[in-house]
Parts: sequence; structure tokens; C-alpha cells
Amino acid sequence: ELQAEVAAMRGDTPAAMNALQHAADLGYRDAWLAEHEPFLAALHGHPEFNALLATIRARNEADVRDLAVSAPRG
Repeated sequence: ELQAEVAAMRGDTPAAMNALQHAADLGYRDAWLAEHEPFLAALHGHPEFNALLATIRARNEADVRDLAVSAPRG
């Protein structure tokens, strides 16, 4: 995420998106923070950024469903 922030602050949107995508591929799941992070402000509203956030949120929702299914019933 830090590489994405630095690239975004430099105005290098492609590098910022690549770094953020890589972070997501490695397990980054904080869509809310990315959406509100001032260091990523250059990406806010960018279609590729919005699509990545949607993907991260979908992964989070799938994880919650998987946890609910596997939770012990008492």
C-alpha cells in the first residue's frame, strides 16, 4: 500500500494502481481505508480504482460468508 501511496502522490496513476493491485493480490483488504486515504486522493473516482475497491469488497463479503458457514453452531 505504501508504494501505491507514494506513486499516487507523485501523480503516477498507473504505478499507483499496479502497486495497489499487487497489495490486493497479496491480501490487502481495507477498501474503506483506501477510499478515504488522503495519500491515495489522486486515485479517488478513477474507474480502475473503483473497480479494484469493488473487487476487494466482494472478497471481504465472500470471506464473511465462508466464516459464517464454517462457524461452529452451538
